Amino acid sequence: MLVQVEDFAINLSSYSPTFNSYVQFNPDNKTNGLAPCNSFGGTYTLGRDTRLNVSVQASTRATCAAQSIEDRYLSALPRTVRYELSGQELRLFDADSVAPILIFRAAE
Repeated sequence: MLVQVEDFAINLSSYSPTFNSYVQFNPDNKTNGLAPCNSFGGTYTLGRDTRLNVSVQASTRATCAAQSIEDRYLSALPRTVRYELSGQELRLFDADSVAPILIFRAAE
């Protein structure tokens, strides 16, 4: 589940349990997920060590009150160049930052 987009923490209580934003990295190198307003999908490539490249994600086109968060989320995914796993968290990083651009927490 998505818990942070760049410097913006996502308040999970603002989403219903059936509409938490997430991303899945499937064994066939395809992604799928749910942003605050739309479902999306694309591809990814794992490289050496913790290298990760994510394609631009195709999404449905509904709008909602959280559209600005969704736009930031979906634009951050393809900037990913590496990942870090820490406990129940997946952190994605771009090439220019020390801080993660996206943080996900494993669903319970």
